[in-house]
Amino acid sequence: MAEVAPVAANVRETSTTQTQRVQYGEIVTHGEVVYLKSDSKYWLADNSTTTLAAAKGISMTPNVADGYGSIAVSGDIELGATLAIGTIYTVGSTAGAIHPEADLLTTEIVTVIGYGKTAAILTLDINATGIAHA
Repeated sequence: MAEVAPVAANVRETSTTQTQRVQYGEIVTHGEVVYLKSDSKYWLADNSTTTLAAAKGISMTPNVADGYGSIAVSGDIELGATLAIGTIYTVGSTAGAIHPEADLLTTEIVTVIGYGKTAAILTLDINATGIAHA
């Protein structure tokens, strides 16, 4: 499998999506995973360290550095990509990316983002484990 490739124009909230207004620390686009940095801004997450892998949500609105936007923190979202039903998705190795759990490599930090509910809907169930994949 490969990283999920959200189509920005198709990333949408559903009736169960819970969102939070945040300030971004860098350019962020629809469907990218973000974490909260010590500067109180949200930056693109990746699975290289426990800090960077501590995802808090998925961007629902794009913006520039120091701009404000909305992130999905729980519930279902339309990711604008084709998902495998029942597959667990995690923070990817590329900044902001999501990939299937099966793609985790040794020493990459495991942060579950959620699972494919349908071919179009991701159910968010964020769990930053802090554990390196064996």
